[in-house]
Amino acid sequence: MNRKSELSIRCGIADGRIAGVKLHGRAVQTVDKLAYGKTPQEAIQLFSLMFALCGHAHQRAAVNAFEQALLAPAPPAVGQFRAIAGSVEIIKEHALNLLLNLSSGEITPELPQAMLAAAQAFGKALDSSALYQFPYGTLAPDASAYEQALCALSSGLHAMLGDFLGWTHPSLTGVGEWQRDQACVAARYMQHYAQTEWAGFGQADTQHLPSTATEELEAVLSGSNAEAFLAAPHWRGKPCETNAYTRLAVHPLIREAVTTHGNGLYARSLARLLEIRLLFDSLPRQLPTCSKLSACAVPAANGTALVQVEASRGRLLHRVEVRDGLIAAYRIIAPTQWNFHPLGLLSSALTGQDARDEEHLQRRIEAWVATLDPCVAFNVLLEHGVQ
Repeated sequence: MNRKSELSIRCGIADGRIAGVKLHGRAVQTVDKLAYGKTPQEAIQLFSLMFALCGHAHQRAAVNAFEQALLAPAPPAVGQFRAIAGSVEIIKEHALNLLLNLSSGEITPELPQAMLAAAQAFGKALDSSALYQFPYGTLAPDASAYEQALCALSSGLHAMLGDFLGWTHPSLTGVGEWQRDQACVAARYMQHYAQTEWAGFGQADTQHLPSTATEELEAVLSGSNAEAFLAAPHWRGKPCETNAYTRLAVHPLIREAVTTHGNGLYARSLARLLEIRLLFDSLPRQLPTCSKLSACAVPAANGTALVQVEASRGRLLHRVEVRDGLIAAYRIIAPTQWNFHPLGLLSSALTGQDARDEEHLQRRIEAWVATLDPCVAFNVLLEHGVQ
């Protein structure tokens, strides 16, 4: 959202270690309630204005939910263009998050400006103003503008990642050499996190949100305990995490990083860089050929659907009920709600950490949380005698 969530992370210290973690002030998702009584298109437009981060992901989840609920699917080509827009958004947000975590002296303003300009160029090339219309109308993508946007993105990413961008099968040994030998900002970023006291910081045993959760989540969100579930979502009674690391945990490079450093700050940061490269490689070098697409059939007036899409911070869920063409119920579960469960990822990652050097501990906690979720404004409190 445009106004960041406020989070206070209170770490109780005893015997030189963090003995417990409490979260205060977590914002409960309320934007979905503003959709009640609106038409599907009005809700999509609302989300486009309300969500500064993951805006494409929210619009994509919303329009997909309406299309599924009201039996009015867009042509397959439109889904492909939406997927491209989603990949570009994840690349952009990972890249900007990396740049935000660097000190001002390590980057020039041109890098974040270039990433934003490339993302905007993709929006124009993909005709993003029409990409999330419901019911689907017309779309006129610009193939030439797309190729120019792809070139701009490639240039910006190469400036950030250097040779990492072009590797087909990177190994941890190769990544180590890249960190030491290249001057690009991502290499310096990873070299810093490769230090022993940083690399393994924030290891956690939180389970990953499964991709097969749709039916059980639908049962919960349509039931009487939906509000309680939204406040602290879980999977079969256990907190979950969802992010770039969980998406790529089985990739050979990330598995190698976890074997060497654990699943802490280094492996999680590397997962985001790897996802940038993999998503960039997945972008088609030319737009699929299509003419202006005609309007879809008239949608039904009633229906229910639950849709999940991947955003930069993790899995995003939208559930909608439409009655007589208007929204009767709308639920959103954002990645923040999973990742900042009161007894979840943050508690698992921080409990037991060495707290003898509090200044150093504070910096590592701040880096870890910023890596997890750039949407959350937070403060860290180290408190003695409090658990």
